[in-house]
Amino acid sequence: MLEAMRPQMAEAMATYRQVAPQMRAALDYCATVAAQIRESAQFVHKELTESARQALAWYREEARQLGPVLKRIGEEYAALERSTDRAVVPILKKRRWFGLERYFTPWEFHQLIAAYGKGKAKAADKYVCARFSQNRFRRLNTLTRPWWRIAYMQKRKPKVRMALKAYRNRQYALVIPILLTFADGLAHAYFRVNPANLAPTKSGKKPAVLVPQAASHYSARRPDYAGLLAAVIADGLYKSYAFGVERPPLAVNRHGVLHGDTIGYDTEANALRTILLLDSICRVALAGPRVP
Repeated sequence: MLEAMRPQMAEAMATYRQVAPQMRAALDYCATVAAQIRESAQFVHKELTESARQALAWYREEARQLGPVLKRIGEEYAALERSTDRAVVPILKKRRWFGLERYFTPWEFHQLIAAYGKGKAKAADKYVCARFSQNRFRRLNTLTRPWWRIAYMQKRKPKVRMALKAYRNRQYALVIPILLTFADGLAHAYFRVNPANLAPTKSGKKPAVLVPQAASHYSARRPDYAGLLAAVIADGLYKSYAFGVERPPLAVNRHGVLHGDTIGYDTEANALRTILLLDSICRVALAGPRVP
């Protein structure tokens, strides 16, 4: 059998001898190309390393030069914010606005000051309402998003959302009574789980309405902003008066609305004030120490 295969083996060896030089040449070529690739890679790595080093040095130098500039911009912005705050707080107090410091930028407060200077009360109110309704009520959506982290509000989410939908549809007479009741209920829920936060009264009795007490725990980045909420609650929203004898201290007075004494409360501005009131009590609830 070996004898029979000898011609085939001889032919295979002859073929190998013919192609062996070509295979060696191909291998040598591959080795040469690999060396060139390795050399190119080393060159690219060196160039990239040098470029990165130069870029980093440039960035550090730019940052060093920009540091004082950015610091000065920050100081000027802080000064502008302080001056805007001082100018806008009296306007907000006159127009019974509160809680806006969480959602308005200094530039927007500056625009509000300008609007008040040109058109007084109506122009300022219109500007505030417009900021919450623009971009398909995006700011209002941002405002209400944290509410649902409160179990009390989560359980009442469908009804609260119905009231917010009514606001978007300009049905303000539906918005205000519903949200006022939830502000009352949330205040009671807050003190049920945080009884130590309820300050004792002179009579020793627990008040029937606890929103004013809850609002006393509201905090803001400036004390005068927190004071706006306390002032409007004491002087308007929750101030008691004799039904049918005295004029309500504010059209959106809680007692007058929920007891049916006043009827001229259904405006966009009053509906937004009610939303901001509930938002303020939600902020108090979220601050705890226990969230209802």
